Amino acid sequence: MKIAGILISFILFAAMCSAQSGTSLATVPDSTKPVQVLKVACGQCMLGMKADGCTFGCTD
Repeated sequence: MKIAGILISFILFAAMCSAQSGTSLATVPDSTKPVQVLKVACGQCMLGMKADGCTFGCTD
């Protein structure tokens, strides 16, 4: 039974690895699409956690 579990785990792992995309990402943004600027904040800023400083350098 232990060998069957290991075998099933290996088969599932192999299936997940083969499902990965082999295409590369674009190195230059598509000029036909708008550029989105996102605002991020770390847990220290958003949740008022005590820390030495902000992880992302938030100013808000």
